Amino acid sequence: MLLHVQTDSIAIPGTGWGSVSLLKKLDTENYNVIVISPRNFFLFTPLLPSCTTGLIEHRSIMEPIRNILRHKKANVKYYEASATKIDYEKRLVYISDESEIKGDTSNTVVPFDMLVVGVGAENATFGMSVFANTRKSHYY
Repeated sequence: MLLHVQTDSIAIPGTGWGSVSLLKKLDTENYNVIVISPRNFFLFTPLLPSCTTGLIEHRSIMEPIRNILRHKKANVKYYEASATKIDYEKRLVYISDESEIKGDTSNTVVPFDMLVVGVGAENATFGMSVFANTRKSHYY
């Protein structure tokens, strides 16, 4: 008789540096991995100035999350949505799909055993209001 071993689930809100580094090294056969991010790509920010000067194309510094997940041994669930609330006591992540293309469900709850928050960072505008409303994602 075969016994089914329940694996722990890891919820990863965000696709920043920490999340992508973990996803590349994580053995997904040992965990049920759930990635939650409103952007389906990782942006290599150190090369952004090279894009603005025309040295490289913006496609060269963006890596789709599906390329990272494709090389995993086990299936990784991906939600293109924003994590709106985390309930640590109940071990739940509340997510909301804010994309232009709506599915049947726009709000849902994702249970987790372990949580890795790697959402990235905000741009520093150094007090210059002219840059306050500029976001990296608007250019792509």
